Amino acid sequence: MKTLSNFLSATILGLSLAACGGIAGTGTVPASAPNAGASVPLARNSVLITALFGTRPIANLLVTLSRDKKGGPVIGKGRTGGMGRVRLNGTWTPKDFICAWAVYDHEHGHYETERCQNHFPSTLTLQFKRD
Repeated sequence: MKTLSNFLSATILGLSLAACGGIAGTGTVPASAPNAGASVPLARNSVLITALFGTRPIANLLVTLSRDKKGGPVIGKGRTGGMGRVRLNGTWTPKDFICAWAVYDHEHGHYETERCQNHFPSTLTLQFKRD
């Protein structure tokens, strides 16, 4: 019985030391801990974009999401539905400079608009205005 008691005491002590990060003076880093020099991982994001000409929704408009500038590396593209909305998905960090842009050819002219920024929002409106 004393052997079982000693065994249990040693097991509990071992588990306690493991829970505290090991034996004193031998700090360990969990395998899942991030590397201090590693870059911020890209996160999966989504943005709901509404396209309007004045106050009217624009259906079937191609909207592009890109990096760095209008016309930059494409993250995603999609066409607006009947309510002038499209959801685009992609990966970026809050520090990335992201642009949503579109070109609208209307019977009264050619219109372009864009919205570029860091900390890109989850919803935005692309507003086309007559000159």
